[in-house]
Order: sequence, then C-alpha cells, then structure tokens
Amino acid sequence: MMNFELTEEQQQLKETARRFAAEHIIPVAAQYDDAQTFPEDVARKAWELGLMNFEVPREHGGLGLGVLDTILVLEELNYGCAGITNAVTANGLAATPLLIAGTEEQQKRYLGQLTSEFTFAAFCITEPGAGSDVAGLSTTYRRVGDEFVLNGTKHFISNGSVAHWYVAFATVDRKARHRGISAFVFPADLPGIKKHRMKNKLGQRAADTCRSARSTNARATPRSASSSDNRSRSSRPSSSCSPTWRSSSKRCGCSPTRPRR
Repeated sequence: MMNFELTEEQQQLKETARRFAAEHIIPVAAQYDDAQTFPEDVARKAWELGLMNFEVPREHGGLGLGVLDTILVLEELNYGCAGITNAVTANGLAATPLLIAGTEEQQKRYLGQLTSEFTFAAFCITEPGAGSDVAGLSTTYRRVGDEFVLNGTKHFISNGSVAHWYVAFATVDRKARHRGISAFVFPADLPGIKKHRMKNKLGQRAADTCRSARSTNARATPRSASSSDNRSRSSRPSSSCSPTWRSSSKRCGCSPTRPRR
C-alpha cells in the first residue's frame, strides 16, 4: 500500500521554507515589486539558511534534494512572492546542465562555488528569435586555436545581469538544428559580454530578468565545454534525453536533481 504522507524531514523542510517566507519574503514583497529592485539581501538570508541551490549534491556542499523535496520548498517560498523566489532559486536552472553533462572539474568549480560563496548563476538559452524553438537558436561558436569563440544574444535570462557565471547554449552550424548545439560554462565577466536588465515587466518585477546578454567574440577555454563537441577532446557527451543535447540515452524521465552515478 502506497504511503503519501510526508516524511519528518520533508515536513521540517516545508516548515522552514514557510517560516522563511512569512518572516523574510512577505513583509518586503510589495516593496521590492514596486521598486523593481533585486532582493539580494533576502537571497543572502536564504543562502545562509540553506534555502538555495537545492539540487547541488552533498559532495559539493549542497543538500542534494530530490524533485519532490525541492517542490515542497518552492511551494512555500512562492506563496510569499514568485519574483523573490525566482531570484532565490534560478541557480537551479544553471546547475542542471552541469549535473547532467558537466565534467568533475566543472562540477567541483561551479557547483562548489554556489555553496561555498554567495553566488548567482544563469541558464542562457532563450533568444529574441528562438524561445520555445530551441533548435532554432542563432548564437554560434567556433573553435579558434585553444579557445571557443561565442557570438550571439540571449533574452529573458533569469538572474542574467547579476550572475557570476553562465551556462550558455550555442550552435556550430545553424542548419544542423539541435545536432549542432553544445553548452558552455564560463565566468560572466569574460571580455565581450554585455548585459542589460529588463524593467517594467507585468509581474515578478523583483526578479532579475536580463533583457539581453550579448556575446561578441567572447572567448572560452575548452574546459568550458559541457556537452559534446566533435572537435574537443576535453568535452564530454550528455546522458540527457533532451533534444538540445546529443543523447546517449533512450530512457526519458531523468531527474535533474539526481546526481550522476
């Protein structure tokens, strides 16, 4: 017989998130929304309490929560304010590609940074002309000597203007559609990157949404490649079932919060 009752640990997680929303989010939610101000101080309190970076595995200093546990926390935080919760939890978008396809070195460096330092990260895939049609993205990369050179514009990127590092998707050949796409992780302060925050949104105005993050000849090292590139021995293929990755798996339903074995 199946048991749908929450465990004691899950109940504690839920209560902690509920209390945090009541004490630190709800009292200031309207203020941040009206001023369209990024809630960095609220996010810092969440980080100090362990209410950020839920999916980061324990070996990198995180909680290593599963999908259900994460949803229980998000439900309580979003009750307080969806915009502030977006700021607090958007790191998970950037962490997921590294959990799926990152090298051990990349995971140690970037996932470890999320837990050892108060840090933001951004997942850069949406573009002005390619939102849902990911295979139609136009950001390109090319190999130049020992570096990858990225050119293109990303749009509607959560935490895009405050992030310390990015996971960005680019294609080596637009005609190849999803088969030409690779992902790269790199510091957000690389020369050639310009970012602008979006204002006057209809909702979630406290959240940082990058209107445009433009890369002009930004150069990343081969260690930055986190998905398969045929011309880079240092990158590795993904085990994800998503068509935006070169999949080696036939099985769908992979949990993004489950560490690779």
